[in-house]
Amino acid sequence: MHPWYAHYDPGVPQEAPKPWLLTELLRENARRYPEKVALEFLGRSISYQRLWRQVEAFARGLQEAGLEPGERVAIMLPNSPQFVIAFFGTLLAGGVAVNTNPMYTPRELRHQLLDSGAKALVILDLLLPRYQEVKAEAPVEILVRTGIQDYLPFPKNLLYPLTLKRKGQWPKELEGIPWRAFLKAGKPEPVALDLDDLALLQYTGGTTGVAKGAMLTHRNLSTNALQVRAWIPDFREGEEVVLGAIPFFHVYGMTVAMNLALLGAAKLVLLPRPEIKPIVEAIEKHGVTHFPGVPTLYVA
Repeated sequence: MHPWYAHYDPGVPQEAPKPWLLTELLRENARRYPEKVALEFLGRSISYQRLWRQVEAFARGLQEAGLEPGERVAIMLPNSPQFVIAFFGTLLAGGVAVNTNPMYTPRELRHQLLDSGAKALVILDLLLPRYQEVKAEAPVEILVRTGIQDYLPFPKNLLYPLTLKRKGQWPKELEGIPWRAFLKAGKPEPVALDLDDLALLQYTGGTTGVAKGAMLTHRNLSTNALQVRAWIPDFREGEEVVLGAIPFFHVYGMTVAMNLALLGAAKLVLLPRPEIKPIVEAIEKHGVTHFPGVPTLYVA
C-alpha cells in the first residue's frame, strides 16, 4: 500500500486509465456521439462528427501543403474552433504542435519560430502584422490565416470584419492561405503514431532567459488529461459542460479544459478572452458544470 493513497479523494482510483492517442479518443467520441455538441462558440455549435471531419480536413491540408511527420506547426490563436481543429489536425497529420502565445511581441515570436523550426504557422488575421515584422528573419513555408468571423453565425460573420475596419483595427496587408481554402475534404494519409512520439512543444519562460520548448509526447498529453478525469470521480461522460475560458496555448488550459472536455465527450464552451462578464453569461446560458480557472478569475 503506497502511503499517498490514503490522501486520495473518495472514489479516485489508485491508477489512471491506460493512455490512448488523443486523436483516437476524439475519433471514438465522434463515432459514439456524432450529433452531440462538441464546441460552442459565440452562438455557433459544432457537433463531434463535424469537428472530427474538420480535424481530418486540416490534417489533409497540411499533408497536401507538404508537411512531413515530425515537422512543427505553430498555432497562434485564442480559444476558438480553429485552435482545437489545428491542434488535433496537426497531431493527426503526424506533426508537432507549437503553442504560440497570441500576446507575443514580434521579438518573442521570432525566437519561438526559429527555436522550434516551425514549418507552418496558423495565425489570427489580426496578429499578421507581428509575423510580417519578423518574417524576413523567421519565415515559415506554410502560412494559414483565420479570423474570429470564420466561425461566427450569420450575420455576425459579415459584420465583425466591417466593425474592425471601421475602427481601424483590420490589417492593411492580408497574406497566407485563408482558413476555409486550406481545409481539404477527404481523409488524410494515415500516419503511424506511437505514444512516445513528440506531440507538442510547450514554451515556458521558467525564471530566467528566453522561453524554452518543453517536449511533450502523445503519452504525456493523454495521461495528464486522463489523470485529471480520474481525479473527478463524478465526471459524467457525454453530459458535462466545460468552460474553456483559460487559454489553451498554456498547457493547463490545454489539459484541464480542452483535452479533458473532448476526451470526456463534454460540450466545450469557448471564450476567446477570459473576461468576467462573458464568463458569467456563459455559465448561466450553457449550464456550465466545470470551470477550470485560476484564483484571480474565481475571486473576480
